[in-house]
Amino acid sequence: MPGMDPHIEYVTTSDGVRLASFAIGSGAPLLIAATPPWSHVQQEMQIPTVGAWLRELAEEARVIRYDSRGMGLSDRDRTDFTIEAQVRDLEAVADHYGLDRFAIWGSIGGSPPSIAYAARHPDRVTHLMLWGAYANGASLLGRPEMMALVELLRQNWVMFTDMLAQMGFGWPDSDTASRYAQLTRDAISRDGMLQMMREGAAIDVSDEARSIRTPTLVLTRRGGTFSGVAEARDLATLIPSAQLCVIEGSSQAPFLENPDLVTAAIREFMASDPVEAVVKPTAAPLTERETQVLRLLASGSTGKEIAHELNVSLATAQRHIANIYAKIGARGRVEAAAYAFEHGLGRRGSGRSST
Repeated sequence: MPGMDPHIEYVTTSDGVRLASFAIGSGAPLLIAATPPWSHVQQEMQIPTVGAWLRELAEEARVIRYDSRGMGLSDRDRTDFTIEAQVRDLEAVADHYGLDRFAIWGSIGGSPPSIAYAARHPDRVTHLMLWGAYANGASLLGRPEMMALVELLRQNWVMFTDMLAQMGFGWPDSDTASRYAQLTRDAISRDGMLQMMREGAAIDVSDEARSIRTPTLVLTRRGGTFSGVAEARDLATLIPSAQLCVIEGSSQAPFLENPDLVTAAIREFMASDPVEAVVKPTAAPLTERETQVLRLLASGSTGKEIAHELNVSLATAQRHIANIYAKIGARGRVEAAAYAFEHGLGRRGSGRSST
């Protein structure tokens, strides 16, 4: 029934963290990345403006939402907010719900893992939509006003959450502002918030943003507090062939100030053919290491196996794979393998059987 809270399901990540999640609606899948520190899937649905917006999206899409690790109804003692941990969360949710091809909405703090996931899994993401987004955490968290907020956080947790809600969303009434500030206090502890801001400032997915070949829409409000037109334009320039959508207003929340315009932009973009927007391959040659990785890919090696074979981290292996896809114009492993065989790289130098 309309207005009822959705059924909460638990997802277990590859490193054993339990994440709270839900799915509502039917249609093309739309995975909405967790938005730390505002991550409490149960309470956000009880805020009228938020619940109404998500249910409206669910009228034409299968909307999937989850709590970040360390927040909300997820495992609260697993407070790892590095980019690798956040991408693991997103991967686990996509796998749990059996999403083969799906769109991603990444908002504010949820934008860096959305960018990284799209770069690493170009064969799974049909459309990438980024709202109030950034690729480099220091560009947001290193601002003077944010540094002042950190000092307030250390001194007064309640005042900090009230100020953060006002700065981020410009709430039209005190009741809604109070509820969202309380949601923040319920979603994460003060120590967790300090850790999240510290680790968030070290996140930089700019290189992965440059390798994205998924059709991308960067959205912002003209007077956005955290991310306005200038920041959105910089990000749209970073991502090849990304489109920029500027919506009037100043609230950082997509569900305030004419949310129907945001919903319409999402639906229109998701309805576009992802094949039409694929960027043509660049002429940049593969490096020696990328050639090694491509040969291993063509032989059937997984990302973990490639990392082990080359004695590098999984993140490094995934970054090489993303760069390869970008350079040769491949949308996934099958196309990369076909390219390798066409160029005589399919069976030589990997040290592995192709069976």
